[in-house]
Amino acid sequence: MSENVRGALVLLLWIVFAGIGVAASIRFVVNHIFQSGGRCDMSHECPIENCKTTVPQGIYMCPRHWRLVPKPLQSAVYASFRATGRISDNHREAKRVVEQAEQGLKRFDLPAGTKALTIYQPWATLVMLGAKPHEFRKWKFTDKPALAKLVGQRIVVHASARRPPIGELDDILRRIDGGESALKDDIARPLIWKLRAALKARGKDADLSQIAPLSVALGTAVIGEPRSVLDIFKGTAIADSGRLDHNLYGWPMMDVKPFAQPIPSAGAQGFWNWS
Repeated sequence: MSENVRGALVLLLWIVFAGIGVAASIRFVVNHIFQSGGRCDMSHECPIENCKTTVPQGIYMCPRHWRLVPKPLQSAVYASFRATGRISDNHREAKRVVEQAEQGLKRFDLPAGTKALTIYQPWATLVMLGAKPHEFRKWKFTDKPALAKLVGQRIVVHASARRPPIGELDDILRRIDGGESALKDDIARPLIWKLRAALKARGKDADLSQIAPLSVALGTAVIGEPRSVLDIFKGTAIADSGRLDHNLYGWPMMDVKPFAQPIPSAGAQGFWNWS
């Protein structure tokens, strides 16, 4: 077994024990080690203030902080390091973004272990506006003992990097018009029309940062006990999107508190560790 492979396996075990999970650990090893030349020797501390975690040569930050760096900036950090082998402006920007995220934690006094949930736009913004009282999913997280304790706890609401297709926005409007949506019409409809107009005019070049920003943490909400959609709506066929296979349980999103400014960060599937 080569030194690089052995070092990668050691690092994988280290990350798993750090608590970010097997799947996330594998992604971290692939993205950080094999894209940065396979260097696995432990050599420096994470550059984020007050973080004493030791990370290998060729890896810039510890797993928890690296998750807060948006994916395009992660790629830029890799590219500049491969080109020069030195710290670049991309590295410094990644550090600034993470420290801004940490300041967001302090402002809202979020305890260690706070979870985040990544939601597609425009639904993430609709949650933060109070237009979407429930997040609909195909699973009931209280079935998992480790997650059941989240009921009544404050989580971070994170918007994914995915741009909403215009056809999907049209579907939301049709559902509102047909009485098939749980969204609050007076709040949701203006946002959807504004977002649709921006995408229609500029497509992939549309600036959504003031409407429905992408790849950012938007704020926090208290998550309630999941309930069957049939129970919530008394058997009525209600859905906020065409993804009907995800419309089995409603997760109440209560006491919403937006951040003063969205905090850039990469997301993940399911619940993930914000702090």
